[in-house]
Amino acid sequence: QNGWIDSIDGVPTGNMDHEEKEALLAQKRLAVFNEIYHSGGITAIADLVSRLERQQVLGHTAAQSPLSEQDERLTIGWLSVDTEDKKNQFAQSYIWSRSWDSELLWVKKAWETVKNQTEDIAIRAQFFLSISLRMDHWQLLETAEEEVQALYWKKIQPYVPRDRKEENEYVIRKLMDAGRYIDIIDTMTYWCDDLPSELLADILLKAVTTSGEETTQFEHHDINAWFTRLQARNDLDPKTMKTLEWLYLPVFSHLTGYIPKTLHKALTDDPAFFAEVVSYVYMPDEKAEENYTEETLQEYFQKSDSARKLLEGWYGIPGMAEDGTINKDVLSDWVEKAITKGKELNRVYGVNSQLGQLFACYPRKSAETWPPDEICEIMEKLNNETVFSSYQTEIFNSRGVYSKSAYEGGGQERGLSHFFETSAKRIESRYPGTAGTLRTLSRSYLRDAKDEDDRARLNELR
Repeated sequence: QNGWIDSIDGVPTGNMDHEEKEALLAQKRLAVFNEIYHSGGITAIADLVSRLERQQVLGHTAAQSPLSEQDERLTIGWLSVDTEDKKNQFAQSYIWSRSWDSELLWVKKAWETVKNQTEDIAIRAQFFLSISLRMDHWQLLETAEEEVQALYWKKIQPYVPRDRKEENEYVIRKLMDAGRYIDIIDTMTYWCDDLPSELLADILLKAVTTSGEETTQFEHHDINAWFTRLQARNDLDPKTMKTLEWLYLPVFSHLTGYIPKTLHKALTDDPAFFAEVVSYVYMPDEKAEENYTEETLQEYFQKSDSARKLLEGWYGIPGMAEDGTINKDVLSDWVEKAITKGKELNRVYGVNSQLGQLFACYPRKSAETWPPDEICEIMEKLNNETVFSSYQTEIFNSRGVYSKSAYEGGGQERGLSHFFETSAKRIESRYPGTAGTLRTLSRSYLRDAKDEDDRARLNELR
């Protein structure tokens, strides 16, 4: 049944490339189609349609013939909204191919045929969904009923070449009117360089703050591409960029490469924002009566997850320059304001815990300079058990994943123990609380070193 479509048996192909073979096959398809059509008319074609599976190929071949005006009107009448109907599939393919190769006049005549045949809005929209994507065709669509236009822009899967800038802008406006912001992101990812930053931002914002008629879901790669371009341009209002990064934080967690720098800078510059983010991660210090609905509780959990991921990826110590020097006044003022805001938000414990983690992020290059006096002085002034405990835990966890040979023993751990002991000795007279925390770390690594030595000896005996 499908042999006439696929077969070129008996035809010498020699060293033909793919395009040459496809052209030869198209000639054979057309010859067979003409033979069937001229001998049996549209009735024979209808029978062929009912027995074949690949209606797209058959419809394209028929458009090359083409059909008589009467048979063409009959074919257009086969349009329906039943995607499984073979006649509908054939009609769509025929109309697409004819609209691609013909002048606008043919499309206008076909549209008149549809209007004369049916008042069904869905079928009228189906006609426009079946013609090629061109500006003159969209201008014709604008003469149709508003319901037809709305249904078309709700369903169309647009693809417009990058060099057709005017048409791309037109499509974006129409898809925005239809509420298909995610579809725009999906469609325009590879040429969003041509779109102004304000438009990109508007689309990204509405994609997550409005409910529309989307036909696709977020692709993390697409979101990464849009944000990377916006970040590189650096021409968007920081407040707008901050809002967008916050809204898309759950998506960034599944991406590689994009860092929400605007949010990180906001944490470093604004202690009140820092405390607000902390308030989403930690429970209140004192139990308060808070009535949550299922909707508000879900929103809180979403904010909590985003806030936690944001804090985990942030290492920007306020007042620290690129060379590692710290402006003590800037850092001290930031810490004081963060704690004050934490009290307002009933999250002092959370703020202190995050402060300890933040101080632990200072680069450990040498025991002779680490930890810096500016951080030690603030921790001593705070003299807070939560800060010291969090500081110690974060330093310990920062080692991350490590490897060693089977018989290596505790050399790595003794090196770490020595580092922290040396740092503690250097600062113990001035910053005893911080020195005590470092000595606890040193002793912990010394115990780990002994355990690793024992494990290595056991491995040697096996």
